[in-house]
Amino acid sequence: MRLSASIQMRLSRDLTLDARFSAAPGITMVFGESGSGKTTMLRCLAGLRRPDGGHMAIGDWVLFDADRRVDVAVRHRRLGYVFQHLALFPHMTVEQNLHYGLTRIDLPMRRSRTASIAESFRIAHLLNRK
Repeated sequence: MRLSASIQMRLSRDLTLDARFSAAPGITMVFGESGSGKTTMLRCLAGLRRPDGGHMAIGDWVLFDADRRVDVAVRHRRLGYVFQHLALFPHMTVEQNLHYGLTRIDLPMRRSRTASIAESFRIAHLLNRK
């Protein structure tokens, strides 16, 4: 299902985030200048920040709608979010850290998904490192 979002949020007196986009299923990367609102936008999608206005949905499932006062709790959004700063479990390998976010799928699928993620980020050679 497609992720669609329209996010409005005042970041400072001089800057307002006004992002509109749609993303197909899979891994999506966000690029932009420092301070442009990338992290804020992702935190809004994950439910870690509440935007001032907008609408976010996965397919027909509405995660947030300012006008209708819908705001699905973080734990129910089923979105993956990788923090910008070191937030890995240091006692686990890279592979174990990736598996941690995939606990709802069976082990063969988890291994396949982990391999795919590692290859897409070109880190497959690091899977056994902590």
